[in-house]
Amino acid sequence: MSGPAALRVLGLMTGTSADGVDAALIELPGFPALGAGGLPPPALSERLPGGLPRATVLEHRHTPFRDDLRARVLAAARSQADTSDLAQLHYELGAVLADAAAGLAPSADLIASHGQTVQHIPETDAGRGWHTRATLQLGEAALIAERCGLPVVSDFRGADLAAGGQGAPLVPFADRLMYAEAGVRRAVHNLGGISNLTYLPGLDAAGVLAFDTGPANALMDEVAERAGQRFDEGGRLAASGRVSEDLLEAWLRDPYLAPYLAQPPPKSSGRERWNLAHLQGADTVGLPDLAATVTAFSARTVVDAYRRFVLPLGLDEVLVAGGGAHNPMFMKVLRGGLAPLPVLTFEERGWNSGAREAAAFALLGYFAYQGWPNTLPGTTGPGTRWWRASCRGPPCRGSTYSDKFQGIQESTECPSISQRSIPFLLPFLSRTAPTWCRGPRAAGRRPVGRPFCPRRPGPFLIRLSVLVPEVTTPARLVGLNPTTARIQSESIDSDTREDKTFSGSGHLGRRRDG
Repeated sequence: MSGPAALRVLGLMTGTSADGVDAALIELPGFPALGAGGLPPPALSERLPGGLPRATVLEHRHTPFRDDLRARVLAAARSQADTSDLAQLHYELGAVLADAAAGLAPSADLIASHGQTVQHIPETDAGRGWHTRATLQLGEAALIAERCGLPVVSDFRGADLAAGGQGAPLVPFADRLMYAEAGVRRAVHNLGGISNLTYLPGLDAAGVLAFDTGPANALMDEVAERAGQRFDEGGRLAASGRVSEDLLEAWLRDPYLAPYLAQPPPKSSGRERWNLAHLQGADTVGLPDLAATVTAFSARTVVDAYRRFVLPLGLDEVLVAGGGAHNPMFMKVLRGGLAPLPVLTFEERGWNSGAREAAAFALLGYFAYQGWPNTLPGTTGPGTRWWRASCRGPPCRGSTYSDKFQGIQESTECPSISQRSIPFLLPFLSRTAPTWCRGPRAAGRRPVGRPFCPRRPGPFLIRLSVLVPEVTTPARLVGLNPTTARIQSESIDSDTREDKTFSGSGHLGRRRDG
């Protein structure tokens, strides 16, 4: 007799390259069912004898953005959109994400959507008018829940920023679960619009290092746009030009760009910093030479980051994913700068680089939905780690799941959280206490672990805010209506206030067909 079917989660990712939506359906054999409570899965060393994959990518689909949609996304990222543009783009991207998810959603139990980043300001900069740290991802998740009829976990970055972190990178938690191997010091590198890496020193969670090194494809894509292309396919435009060594050295010493490159991690960045407008002299050379020079510059910043921050720790190999992994010129500079260290692409390992980040957010969303910590200490900055998720979906409009937080009290993965951290969540967030159900014609208490609404069951929207490690004041329920609810907790002591959106973030195993 066969056991229960393995859990499946669908991850949706739209990266800083703004080229489209990656949807990855992953399977998590042996992981607890949604809402089962209890503890997170065992430690990696206990769970993976023989290096078996921790998760399997069942299917990956890429849905390109229309040219006009991509143009509006990039305009928003360049601060060339007003509030009306942003509001409409938010919902249009939500519809695009819902369409991308629809084909795989019937096979999934849960959806996690990162959204499209259009602004990421992890540090203030008065010179640029950045007076408040902020991040903004577009793509209304309620549309995905309504279209697909599944819970949707989203809003990953804002809560980390609120906790004092950089809001990025978030993928290292999943990278460790997917790629960490005992006795192997490995770097997992993503060359998307922005370049970021995760350093995995074997199975040691405390030793994980992660940060954005600087640009990857962002600058190259801008040059390609000037040539009437979406991106420099195969690096052909760059290969047709010559690198301007004078410009390259000037950019590496630029008083605006160089401080970020020298800044030790944790750190994060985005297109706000890495664009052609900040490259002095970019308009003094032709397009082929400019393509060659920005490619060399981007690759050099990656090499320099390894030399400054990673190689001194000891490194055995680098695994590269993202669009830049398919750019021969970029990879040539990277391999040459890190020689004799092995630098391999995901495809050379038999993995799917296009699915990597979507699969990672699927795993992060699953952990968040379960109420388990889904971050690693120090990778984004804040000293106290926490968990986050925004769940949108069944079983009931306006209801709450009451068993989300059961595993947190018992979790050994987050020692800073004590049992006294939980009572403020009110009875409807306790697994054994009564639950409020506020659906149409169904308000009242139900002494059950999983509330339901007897009328009009379907997708709903709920946001939870969590304070850790110690909470002395109760949560208060605000803004409740039949379709949305927000639960917010505050501490009287402003020095300890951490308003965290419970928003929801495997070895990315080999695909079943390869």
